[in-house]
Amino acid sequence: MLSYVFLNNAQQRAYHNAKLVEAYVVVKAVPATLDGTQAINGGYIKHQKIPQQFRPTSAVDQAVEH
Repeated sequence: MLSYVFLNNAQQRAYHNAKLVEAYVVVKAVPATLDGTQAINGGYIKHQKIPQQFRPTSAVDQAVEH
């Protein structure tokens, strides 16, 4: 528990209290055969909070329903 608190505080200090925004981040190469749900369930894409300054301008703002 102490390690978690220390690492979480270190990350916050590294971000200099930047505004965090929600994002889906690709953490490993996604095979072309997977759809979005499969990629998320398979651990290829993770939901995270990242500093707003690192959010790409091309990021999708909302999920698109088909």
